[in-house]
Amino acid sequence: AGARAARRALERAGVATDGIVQLDGSGLARDDRASCRTLIEVLRLGDRPRLRALRDGLAVAGERGTLAPRLGGSPLRGRLVAKTGTLDGTSGLVGTTTVRSTLRFSLLLNGSLDEATAKDRREAMAAAIARFPDAPDPDTLVPVPGAP
Repeated sequence: AGARAARRALERAGVATDGIVQLDGSGLARDDRASCRTLIEVLRLGDRPRLRALRDGLAVAGERGTLAPRLGGSPLRGRLVAKTGTLDGTSGLVGTTTVRSTLRFSLLLNGSLDEATAKDRREAMAAAIARFPDAPDPDTLVPVPGAP
């Protein structure tokens, strides 16, 4: 029932739900799936005055939440606002950077990742995104899917 209620709420908010697989209401089931595009659409909901708490509750690099102890000595301090998430073999970062320009992004990493490696890769990608359009090739930051 929780998964159905979540899907209905997303549809009412105008978020495309095709491709979403949600087996439980928490989003923690191993076979749950969502695309980066869907996560960006959910992030945009925080621009609506009634849903501003969604945006205001996000972690801030070097300042608040799960990103408080991270990236404090980088240009991302206070300029990366994001939701982090890690489960065994999966890690995500969805948010906004305002270093050069305002950019929304979504990053999902899957594979044999321990938590420390996942955090390092998320932060390397966030730093590259913040340098847009002068960012390095993403393949130099994270392994190509299926690569050893």
